[in-house]
Amino acid sequence: MISKRYKFNGRNTIPLSDIQIKARDSIRKKIEDRIYLKEKSKCLCGNFKFKILAEKDRFGLPVSFVICKKCGLVQISQRFDEESNFKFYNSEYLILISGNVNKHLKEKKF
Repeated sequence: MISKRYKFNGRNTIPLSDIQIKARDSIRKKIEDRIYLKEKSKCLCGNFKFKILAEKDRFGLPVSFVICKKCGLVQISQRFDEESNFKFYNSEYLILISGNVNKHLKEKKF
């Protein structure tokens, strides 16, 4: 079911600025170094059996998108744990999405 385009190869599927590439690489390193920890997730229907649709996201990060074999819900198979999720969204998310470090710094002042 997975096409070659969505197999994990570390490459992005959308154009990225140099800032976004640097942010992506920093996030990937934190995942590899287990600074950002992942936890398995089950489907809302309670099922744990999935079929893989993609092994990476648009930025080239290792994210497995799956479809539930029981109900058909599309989701990710592992997500950041609560602490990692907090760190990611408070330090790197805006930079990765916008490619703008200054916007991130302005947001942090609130």
